[in-house]
Amino acid sequence: MVVFDLGVIMQCERKTEVVRNLAGAIIESYNQSSTSERMHLSEVEEFLKLLELSLFIQCYDFYTRSSPLQGWLKLFYEGREERILSDAPFLAWK
Repeated sequence: MVVFDLGVIMQCERKTEVVRNLAGAIIESYNQSSTSERMHLSEVEEFLKLLELSLFIQCYDFYTRSSPLQGWLKLFYEGREERILSDAPFLAWK
């Protein structure tokens, strides 16, 4: 969730690179402290896409009734429908 929220709210140059580096550090830390199977960035990418779709659907009614859009909702929905319909990844890491 932290990686997802950073991907939505972070406003900086090279956003994808910064979020990918943070995701890598989070995953590496998890892998060092976990006794479960190692997690890989590709798994996070799939999870982020599913989370994006889920939140788009869950918040859509609120989004359509909100005027003006502000905060996280504005950052999340701006251009999101077009990206989802074009099957663009949540963050273009490849």
